[in-house]
Amino acid sequence: MAFSEEVRWSIADFVLAGFLLFSTGLVVLFIQNKVSNRKFRIGLVLLVLFLLLLLWAELAVGLFDSPFAGN
Repeated sequence: MAFSEEVRWSIADFVLAGFLLFSTGLVVLFIQNKVSNRKFRIGLVLLVLFLLLLLWAELAVGLFDSPFAGN
């Protein structure tokens, strides 16, 4: 793309990345508003962020060889 010809994102990739980031932000806000126990809230937010990173990595490079994994 801007820095390398090895990265070829389509518009669908940008839309999916935006959706993942936006929905993760909404889930984190929901957790912050609904969970009163501080330690539990921090744990849930960390879990959500870990799941985001795991899904992002799967889509990018295919850690688990799923059908929707990246190349």
